[in-house]
Amino acid sequence: MAVTPTSAGRGGRVAVDWVYIQTRTLIVLGLLLVVGLCGGAWWWLAGQSLPLEKQAAQSIIRAESLEVQARAAVPGAGSLTLAREHLGEAHSAFDSQHFTRALDEARAAEAISREILDGGGLDESGVRIVQADGDVRIKRSGQFMWEPANVRSMLAMGDQIRTGAGASAQLIYFDGTVMTMRSGTLLEIRELFRDSEQRTQRVSERLAWGSLKASTNETAGIEGVHEVSTAATAVRADRASEFTVEHDREKGRSQVTALRGELKLETSDGEVAISESTRVAMTRGTIVGQSKILAPPMLKDPPDQKTFLAPRESQVHLSWMILAQAESYHLQLSPRPMFSRMEYEQESLQAAQATLPPLAPGTYYWRVTGVDAKGYPGRWSDTRKFRVLGAEFRDPDDTKPPSLEISEILVIGTNAIISGRAEAGALMWIGGERVDLDESGAFTWVIKLHKDGENRIVFQAQDAAGNETTRVGYAFVDVF
Repeated sequence: MAVTPTSAGRGGRVAVDWVYIQTRTLIVLGLLLVVGLCGGAWWWLAGQSLPLEKQAAQSIIRAESLEVQARAAVPGAGSLTLAREHLGEAHSAFDSQHFTRALDEARAAEAISREILDGGGLDESGVRIVQADGDVRIKRSGQFMWEPANVRSMLAMGDQIRTGAGASAQLIYFDGTVMTMRSGTLLEIRELFRDSEQRTQRVSERLAWGSLKASTNETAGIEGVHEVSTAATAVRADRASEFTVEHDREKGRSQVTALRGELKLETSDGEVAISESTRVAMTRGTIVGQSKILAPPMLKDPPDQKTFLAPRESQVHLSWMILAQAESYHLQLSPRPMFSRMEYEQESLQAAQATLPPLAPGTYYWRVTGVDAKGYPGRWSDTRKFRVLGAEFRDPDDTKPPSLEISEILVIGTNAIISGRAEAGALMWIGGERVDLDESGAFTWVIKLHKDGENRIVFQAQDAAGNETTRVGYAFVDVF
């Protein structure tokens, strides 16, 4: 058994990944390896003639196997989250019988996991498109024609990529950066450089207009720089960071926000450092404003990946924790994980809750940000998703709630270690946060207790048919 503590999650929660390696698991992996070596050609040939549904199902199985291997090999890889997102999208699309999309999403997840297993990088210096949602086009260096972008398309120095109205794209770089381009953005790849002997690497891009979000990594022993420039400014990250850059070419206005880590900003007045959670506004290269941004709201209900049954539950109620410094809230609901198209949006919510209009069956993503007294939005919350399931996708004979047993709540200081078992394959939440179950349904999870005395803990399990089981437990703390 290997135990790997991860960073504190929402609300001080601490997630613990438990990796169980059993004899039968080793046997299965061995068999998969033999099949992969001996049957690779057969997979390729057979895949060309298989019905689309079977191709999607097989691709999802392969992607899941590779994701498990990648998670075990490099548990801290930043792109693992992206692989899981694609896998989740593949499952949702398959359940909705959108097999072409399911196949594309599974292949994207498979590609990311293979990159992790191959050493965490792409080619010596490359950029790969891992998601293209809507009208996304690329123009190769020295060419004049724009061509449609495809998942897994590679970009090189001098290439350009643009997103149309309501479109978005996600790129992964050889240096581990994950870049999300929002609607109406044009980006040019200026420099992709890696020197293995000197252990240095550099990435440089030019944002002609639009907005993007970058999440950069830091590799031990390698000196790296990732730079995004506009017409009059340049922002550089030489350590792990997360930031956004927005540029309005017509008005000459730019805005850089450091969400995580510290950045260096080059302006017409010289170089300045931007600390974490800081927004800087510029006009034609001159800083005209600087402010701290609000923390992200903590989401409450519904728990992540919950299923609602239409038509009875097609009107969903959302809630989140009150943010003391927020004057109002901005809520977004989208059928797309990168929020390139909105299903519902409210920009001036006064309460930390909202009831959505009736929704058609499908998968939806939602997030919230606080807005301060000056009208500036803060950091977006984590994204949660839920499904509204139509009657045609449910088993009408399955009305039995899933099993859910809590075997132990062990309090150590201000933490509680919780063990139990739910129905295998069910979705499980503790206090509204998703919990990983092993193949038998067993789980062990660590949560942070927030007050002295008695702490009430709600446990929920939901099966594929939407049946739910709720349990309530209590943990007593006397060290606050």
